[in-house]
Amino acid sequence: MDFNDVLQSVDSVLFDLLGASVVVALHDRLRDRYNVVSEEIPYRLDMALTVLETVFGVTGTRTIARVVARRLYHKYGLVFVDRANDNLQDYVEQAKKELAAKLNEKRP
Repeated sequence: MDFNDVLQSVDSVLFDLLGASVVVALHDRLRDRYNVVSEEIPYRLDMALTVLETVFGVTGTRTIARVVARRLYHKYGLVFVDRANDNLQDYVEQAKKELAAKLNEKRP
């Protein structure tokens, strides 16, 4: 899995749902408050989720995370399974496992 795809999924979902200003605000807040630059977001999803939770609360952030995960799973041809207690990091980890399993199945 290309972590740029994770960043693109986060940004595109936020853009589609909430507009460009929210994407810019998220990136600015991560950079200014947590020293996380845009390229690091896929590796620091915990910080991105923290920022989103301060604005949208836990429930809103979980909804956003599920939409991001669905988009990411679709991009890789995976079946998204909504699990009530999972966050975006959990979904990304599961997607990586499923992609690795697919690659292993294709090997002779």
